[in-house]
Amino acid sequence: LILTLYTKADCTLCDHVKNYLTLRQRIHPHQLIEVDITNDPDLFAHYRFAIPILECGDTRLKAPISNGDIGAF
Repeated sequence: LILTLYTKADCTLCDHVKNYLTLRQRIHPHQLIEVDITNDPDLFAHYRFAIPILECGDTRLKAPISNGDIGAF
């Protein structure tokens, strides 16, 4: 399972999602790809008020993301 997390530094909502995914890793193995939106002006312009965004295949979750939402993956 490959998950992509759109994030940036000092984002507490992003940190919550990352921490939950770390805990979940033991039960539901996955590969997490983190994309720092501040490294891409287009991503930053598009997502700066929407992060975190978590993608898995064609499914996209936008903030706020609950643990239950993540459990759907």
